[in-house]
Amino acid sequence: MGKKIALLIVLILFCSASTSFAQCNTYVPPGTIDGETWTLAGSPYCINGNLTIVDLVIEPGVIVEFLNNYSFTVEPGGVLIAAGTEGNGIIFRHHETNGVGWQGILFDQSSSSCQLTYCTVTGALNGGLRIVECTPTIESCIIDDNKGSSGAGISISLTSSVDDHLIIADCDITNNRSSSHAGGVRAIVEYGSLELLGCSIQYNLSNPSSAGGNYVGGGIYATLGLQGDILLNKCDVSDNTVNSHCYGDGCSVTARGGGIYKDGLGYVTLENCSINNNLAYAVEHGGWGNEHAYGRGGGVYVNEGAVVALNSFIGSNTAKAHGAYAYTYGGGCYTNLGLLRLTNCTVVENAAHTPGYGSLYAYGGGLYKDGSSNMIVTNSIIYSNVIIKDTTTSPSQIYGNPTVTYSCVQDGYTGEGNIEDDPIFATGPLGDYYLSQTAAGQAEDSPCVDAGDPATDPWGWILLTTRTDQGLDTGIVDMGYHYYLLCTDEDEDGYSIEGGVCGPIDCDDTDGNVYPGAPENCENGFDDDCDLLVDCDDPDCPTPPCPWRIPTATAATYGSDSVTGSGILNHLALLLIPAGAVIGLGIWRRRR
Repeated sequence: MGKKIALLIVLILFCSASTSFAQCNTYVPPGTIDGETWTLAGSPYCINGNLTIVDLVIEPGVIVEFLNNYSFTVEPGGVLIAAGTEGNGIIFRHHETNGVGWQGILFDQSSSSCQLTYCTVTGALNGGLRIVECTPTIESCIIDDNKGSSGAGISISLTSSVDDHLIIADCDITNNRSSSHAGGVRAIVEYGSLELLGCSIQYNLSNPSSAGGNYVGGGIYATLGLQGDILLNKCDVSDNTVNSHCYGDGCSVTARGGGIYKDGLGYVTLENCSINNNLAYAVEHGGWGNEHAYGRGGGVYVNEGAVVALNSFIGSNTAKAHGAYAYTYGGGCYTNLGLLRLTNCTVVENAAHTPGYGSLYAYGGGLYKDGSSNMIVTNSIIYSNVIIKDTTTSPSQIYGNPTVTYSCVQDGYTGEGNIEDDPIFATGPLGDYYLSQTAAGQAEDSPCVDAGDPATDPWGWILLTTRTDQGLDTGIVDMGYHYYLLCTDEDEDGYSIEGGVCGPIDCDDTDGNVYPGAPENCENGFDDDCDLLVDCDDPDCPTPPCPWRIPTATAATYGSDSVTGSGILNHLALLLIPAGAVIGLGIWRRRR
């Protein structure tokens, strides 16, 4: 009996161990990977030691799981091709039995032919991606829920060649947590360039443990040399936080750049970006009455060099400080030593906030310019920004003496072409900050329409809109942020469902063979060319198969005198339907 019990215990332990690793299909021991292809049939691949990649291809759908805190390094000159697809991505993550994490993916002077597309990288402890002196292709990836000491999502170092040009496109860099600076992206670009195109940098956090120290860059921390530059185009930098704390009698602490912190002499350019709902938060925990906390630049902090923002939205960011002596500056943007240039930007509903007790100071709810810096604002809207001291809220748009022209500034600001009237925002298809215009159906025109600088160099506003009906901005440029057109084209046939400035309406955006002007298939029961005429009702259909297009002598056989047989009733019915219902009828008739 005792032997049976012992055997049962052994079987239970064996089955438990086997079950823990049941999802592993291929175990990968430590060492070098050279000339291998990891296939869907072999997935999941479970990594059981540190790996060095010389040459590896990973096929779509593969899952790579790390059994412990192991590294995954693409060596100098090494090639990693991990090319997933939109419906069949590749996942790098820790195994469910690994309660620690893994080291993330390191590209260390790797080949420029390296590729990560449609990959998810999650659960790393040393940053999701680390890119050192190389330019892999990073596209349509999710870098989520990673940890690190600086650049928990992605860290980048380009310091050796002006020819280095790294592009990261259409990636989501989210929910990463750095123990110090740069919750989302840490970029050091002394030479060459970095482009972030269509990326979302959201919900990242610097210093989540509230450790003592001065920290910067909740979303992005960028350091540039004179021969380095960074471009963000159509990026969303939102809901990021940098925390700074101090402890002890007489302590002092500063938090800077909830969304973006810019250092070094080179340029960061923001084009068509949204910097929204970021927080720079400083807290002192001394409790002796002589401690100081400073929050600066809830959205953007320019320490030196230049940030040039074109057609960007900067809204609902907060610089916040809590302490015996609490100071906040620049809820939206703060410039220290460098240059901030805003052209056609909308800066709204930002706040410099000092809650709680003690001596409270707050300046520049929207923009704060330090005396030794430079700030130039053109064709922009600065409105509804505030300072908050404890529970008292006051309007505050600009602090310092920036140069502001052809802009709408609440309560007024001296400068050529400036106005102070309510901009009269309207809610449209992509947001709440379109401009009210009678031509688009609103009751009155915004004073910001056609109120920009007539001498503005063309930057592409004529292809964008401030109107809720998506009419293009023609003539003199409107003030403020311009939206892209919402032209939905799910089937990628070149036609959208919106119509108007988006072109002819696609009556079925799920089928690439159906669009305005497409060849009519006369026997499929669909309106292929979107003219509201199906099959033989459409004059485009030949004889045969359509009976009422055969010679007149035999047409009577098919009921040519009948309004139903000839399709006349269908055409007459269309004339009686209100114009607003025609699109709906067209879609319905295609599917009869």
